[in-house]
Order: sequence, then C-alpha cells, then structure tokens
Amino acid sequence: MNSKFVLVICFLTTLLTVGIVLLGMTVYTLRKDLKQTQTFLSDEISASKTTELKLLESFTKIESISEQISILDESISPSDKRWAKVKKIRKAVTDVIRENGYIKVPDVNGLTSYASAVVDFSEQYDVPIPLILAVTTRESAFNVSAVSHAGAHGLMQLMSETAKECANDINKPFFNVYKIRDNVQLGTWYLYKVLDIFNGDVDLSVRAYNAGPTYVKKVLAGELPDYPKETIEYHKAVLEWKKKYENFGL
Repeated sequence: MNSKFVLVICFLTTLLTVGIVLLGMTVYTLRKDLKQTQTFLSDEISASKTTELKLLESFTKIESISEQISILDESISPSDKRWAKVKKIRKAVTDVIRENGYIKVPDVNGLTSYASAVVDFSEQYDVPIPLILAVTTRESAFNVSAVSHAGAHGLMQLMSETAKECANDINKPFFNVYKIRDNVQLGTWYLYKVLDIFNGDVDLSVRAYNAGPTYVKKVLAGELPDYPKETIEYHKAVLEWKKKYENFGL
C-alpha cells in the first residue's frame, strides 16, 4: 500500500477521532448547561411560588386586620368618635396658639366649643376640617371678638351682609357673629357655598372667601388682570395652614 495513502488515512482517522471527542465534549457541556438552567428555573419557579404564597398570606392578614379595625370602628359610638375629633382639634389649635404667641384666644371651654362646632359643621356641610381651621387661623388667629378694618367680625371674619346672607340660606333668623358656634356655622356654610360655586376647587374657593366670588369670576373671565395683593398673600397663608393642620392628622 502506498505510504502516502496510509498517512492520509491516519490523518483522517485522527481528525475524525478529535472531532468525535470535541463533539462529545460539546454535547456534555450543553447537557451540563441545560441541567444547570433547568435547576435554576426550577429554583426560580419554587421561589416565585413561595413569594406568591407569602404575598397571599400577607394580603389575607391585611384583610383580617382591616376587618378587625372595621369591627372595632363600628363598636365605637358616634359620640366617642366625635369627642376624639374634638380633642384632636383642640390639641392642634392649642399647639398653634402657643407656637405663634396668639394672645386674644378662647379659654379651654371656648376652645372646646370651637372644636365641637368645627366637627359638627364640617360634617353637616361637607367642608374639610383643616380648611375651616386654616381660614380661622388666618382670619382672626382665634380671636373671638376680632374686627377687621373692613368691618368683618369674629373667628371666621364675616362681613355683616355675608353673615345675613348665610343665615338666610340655612334658615337661622337669630344669630350672633361673636358667638363661637354661630360664627363657625355661618363661616363654614360660606366655605361650602364658594366650594360649590367653584366645583370644589379649594384654590379658587379660598380666594373667593377673601375677595368674593364675583371678583374671582372676573379674574377667570379676564375682566380683571389679577387678584389684589392681600388676596394673593391670604391664599398662600391659608393653604400653608391647611397643610399644617393636615399634618396634625386632621
């Protein structure tokens, strides 16, 4: 047999052997990678199921806690709930009075009367408690007998015509703007009115409480260029107070 032919056969045999070995190694590696991938996916699926079960358990616990809270809430009498709100408002107002050094403020009985009126009329007229407190703070700093340079009276600084208009709206023929409960009722009703006029827009309603709804409408219509400086400052202050009272948890 020709020696060259033998060499070729040997070379081809060696090449084939190497190819088979390499192919076997490649198949082995692929099988190993596949097994690792299968193990990884299995672990991930298992972990996912565990997480899903934990989430389900958490949601179940949350639902259970919510149900318990609901049961407890229902077990608390309306009078107890009301009194809790009154005390919370009284505490918040007391803190604000002390922090700002307000002088002409109601005594403990007066603060309780104010807080009670805020709770009652906030619920009756659907006006947020923090907004009522913010307006009172900016208007009078809780001075029951306050009178502005423009002739506004009491805690929520009601002009005489505005007070009469609100009293007619709610069929309250007899009232005293310096009486805490009367002033809060009429002032809260007026807040309700401006909120209703401006579709619940607090920004516009606060401006309207100070400048009047007509002025606000004229600004919106472009008939007036802007609000008076007093109204701009008033709006800013009331919103800041509102945020502060919200931070009290009211």
